[in-house]
Amino acid sequence: MEIRDNTGRWYSMRVRPYLTPDNKIEGAVIAFIDVDDIKEALDIAQDAQDYAEAIVASAKYSLLILDHELRVVSASGTYYATFRVSPKETVHNLIYRLGNGQWAIPQLRALLEDVLTEGKDFDNFRIAHEFEHIGETTVSISGRRTPPGVKRPVLILMQIETAGVR
Repeated sequence: MEIRDNTGRWYSMRVRPYLTPDNKIEGAVIAFIDVDDIKEALDIAQDAQDYAEAIVASAKYSLLILDHELRVVSASGTYYATFRVSPKETVHNLIYRLGNGQWAIPQLRALLEDVLTEGKDFDNFRIAHEFEHIGETTVSISGRRTPPGVKRPVLILMQIETAGVR
């Protein structure tokens, strides 16, 4: 159980039986553990996650976030609307398996691998392709590596600008 004291700090209260040497219960031990700093750190982390998700959601261009295996971690609403796909079809899939294999381009793969292994960002990689739901269009792709977190590996931010898709 968590409780707050009169100064506003949070504590976790634990109650356990007090056992005698012959294993009889003769009372209870109540322990209060200060968890205020932990709760504050969790709130800060949640705020940071909400902030990052809001940035991705409001991106003007299509945005894919890829993990170190080149699986989609998340995508912007613009990506879903532009390419007419759902999160279920996108998230957790390898980029090369999305749609009709439209991202299975050897040059793109080489650029993404360089982003991962050497930290080499790229801009304006242009391709023309027949996309599954939107037809023939030209896209310009840029890729950036994020720094690793304490418990998160490097991510790739892949921005996709499309020409004339409605």
